Amino acid sequence: MTAARAHILLAHGSRDPRWCASFERLAEALRQRSPGRRIWLAYLELATPTLLDCLGEAAARGLCDVRVTPLFLAVGEHLARDIPMRLAEAESAFPDLRIRLDPALGEHAAVRAAILASLD
Repeated sequence: MTAARAHILLAHGSRDPRWCASFERLAEALRQRSPGRRIWLAYLELATPTLLDCLGEAAARGLCDVRVTPLFLAVGEHLARDIPMRLAEAESAFPDLRIRLDPALGEHAAVRAAILASLD
């Protein structure tokens, strides 16, 4: 991965720091696995930093390719409407950024298999 790329993990957000801690551990584990990659954890609402905060920081650092992975199991209003609206705002504010949105995690066969295995 080149220095011009970044990865934003996007969680819903909560005022409860215990809820946020699970996602912070996940982001830190990914940072440990990929030390050369710039990785942020952003929240859609109720916590900071926000998605727009992280995209702004990526733009300020001169990064041009940003992958956004929503840490959501399924598509609902946030993934269908809210996140695309925020990404459109970001593309207007930061025209040099190329932003790619991944599908919901629950759409991946490996994630579904892991969930099923944990339920056995």
